[in-house]
Amino acid sequence: MEELTKRISKTLTKKEVLKITSELIKNNVSVNDLINLTFSNDKETGFRASWILEQIAFSHQSMFLPSLPYFFSRFKEVQNESCKRHYAKIAQEYTRHLSGNKYDQRIRTMLEAMDFEHIIETLFEWLINNKTRTAVIAFSMEALYNLSSRYDWIKEELSSQIIFLMKNGSAGIHSRGKKLLNKLL
Repeated sequence: MEELTKRISKTLTKKEVLKITSELIKNNVSVNDLINLTFSNDKETGFRASWILEQIAFSHQSMFLPSLPYFFSRFKEVQNESCKRHYAKIAQEYTRHLSGNKYDQRIRTMLEAMDFEHIIETLFEWLINNKTRTAVIAFSMEALYNLSSRYDWIKEELSSQIIFLMKNGSAGIHSRGKKLLNKLL
């Protein structure tokens, strides 16, 4: 991890992130160690580690899946605003396997064994915080919607939050909010 920490301590392009991700996959990096690196005291290093983590989570699920419980166990600890985007996006992607017809049974089975109370609490905190960035809000709304298939009480609370957020929200919040409200109501 020391070598990786050094490599990501400088500004990276998307192409460089993809190259590093590919190398980490070839070397079978510990995803848990990468998750730990997202909590680096250096915010930029944490952000870049989160970006790489997202690439692995989306493109190499078989490598990420064994670390999914660990990922969610650390979710509440995320304080770095730049990391929140990646964590919320990964949460949105994986929680979608709890709702709807298109899902991976392995992922759904793993998720069904997990307790999401602290993740739900964190996602709502991110929605309520007026300093939370638009992308984090949008991904959080979607993840909460996905979790509402398992936790029915989320629907009412999420609907209220979306209506409130749409009052002064960006175009992105309006678009995502409208789509989700149609599903919720």
